[in-house]
Amino acid sequence: MKLNKVLALMLALSLVILMSACAAKPTPAAETTAAPTTAAPTEAAKEPVTIKYVQQLQADESANEFYKQLMAQYEEASGNKVDFELIPEDQYRTWLTTQFAAGSGPDVYYAILYDAAADFGKGYLYNFNDAVKQENKYEPGMPWRDTISDVLMDRCVLSDTEVIGVPTTTSAVRIFYNVDLFRKAGIEKTPATWTEFMDSLAKLKAAGVTPIAFPNATIADLNYLWFGNSVVSQLATKELLPKIDLNKNNFAEQNELAYAVDEGLLDFSSPAIQEAFKLMKDFSANWNNDFNAMTQQDALEAFLRGDVAMTMTGSWQLRLIDGTEKSFEYGVMPVPTIMKDTSAFAQEQSVVLGGQPDGIMCVNKASSPEKIEAAIDFAMYMSSADIQAQKTENVYVLPTSQTVSLPETLKGFMITEDMLRIAYFTGINEEIRNVYHRGGQQYLAGDISLDEYSKTLNEAYKTVLDALKTENGWTKDNLYGTKK
Repeated sequence: MKLNKVLALMLALSLVILMSACAAKPTPAAETTAAPTTAAPTEAAKEPVTIKYVQQLQADESANEFYKQLMAQYEEASGNKVDFELIPEDQYRTWLTTQFAAGSGPDVYYAILYDAAADFGKGYLYNFNDAVKQENKYEPGMPWRDTISDVLMDRCVLSDTEVIGVPTTTSAVRIFYNVDLFRKAGIEKTPATWTEFMDSLAKLKAAGVTPIAFPNATIADLNYLWFGNSVVSQLATKELLPKIDLNKNNFAEQNELAYAVDEGLLDFSSPAIQEAFKLMKDFSANWNNDFNAMTQQDALEAFLRGDVAMTMTGSWQLRLIDGTEKSFEYGVMPVPTIMKDTSAFAQEQSVVLGGQPDGIMCVNKASSPEKIEAAIDFAMYMSSADIQAQKTENVYVLPTSQTVSLPETLKGFMITEDMLRIAYFTGINEEIRNVYHRGGQQYLAGDISLDEYSKTLNEAYKTVLDALKTENGWTKDNLYGTKK
């Protein structure tokens, strides 16, 4: 069945999460300018085609203006026209679902990974398999597929004959730290391991400094999600993944998670996962006291004022951070690596928050042939090195192009960690995210026990995955959709 392949694409809800966060976070309206771009090679004259393109409205108005400039650039380069619409982030998915259900979806749109996979599975999307083998006329000299990062492109491939779209955005999350406060506390070396990290937190507290602003007010305040996925992955994935990876692609898909739950292999009361939750609770003793009421924006503002030594956010906030007058130097670091001195379950490699396709150009297969052709042309343009470089400089996302280097401002976001191979809390749906977040609030506040929290997660997983098994026809007989 195709479905097990489609579901591989749903893992990157951390990127879902990351780009949603990007869309939701305000940054100052700095002026951005899209640089002129070289037009595509001249072809036989064609009538201009108007395509409908939609993406999420950014909280940063300068980013919206930048994307509008990109549309004008594309129109000049291609001769086509773009009916460009920005949909508010909290309405975006509902709007798209409604449009596709009515048979009137946009010609091309920007999708997070697991939504793109779901839309392809429902039969809404054009298959890019043949298109990506062609030369990108905006970046000639090699097949289109070869101009894009292999890791990112591979996440859009369902099978040897199915490609859901082309990645045009990725990002990564980092811990931002105040170098001056670190020095004040006697921390001269950036902590790389969990033990070093916890020692640094203790030194900051002893110096009278709040170690970290940790926002956890709502599901949109993502630090607990980001940290939790990494910490649980660092302890549980190495042993669990080989047992549930039915199609041997080194990532856990939804049908494989259903298999894992049915077989008792994925259990949130297991020693490894419970130890991860205990590490998170120990860590929480170093957060601001009002963490369950703090928002992501509150945390960033506290960091920029110098009130706290650290906070966690993504590359998309660099304009705000660099554009805000500060009295201190800052640095960035990944989630520290958990070593064997902290846990016997440690895989001794950190796990990245991000590094997956955050935004994929998808094309509506119900559009007319002329519009599909123009939409593919638009996707080529948006994934080209020139446009990727402009996006990197203007909106601080990481390039998906093989040929675009990271600017100095993004060097700290170069990915050296392992991938998020089991998206424990982001790879299924929002119901799981809500249970994880709300239960986490209660567990961290001492309102429920660890066993109660684990039981709640197990029950939610089973309920949601049982429904997905019914919906998709996954059974033991067909090995959860892996037997054709």
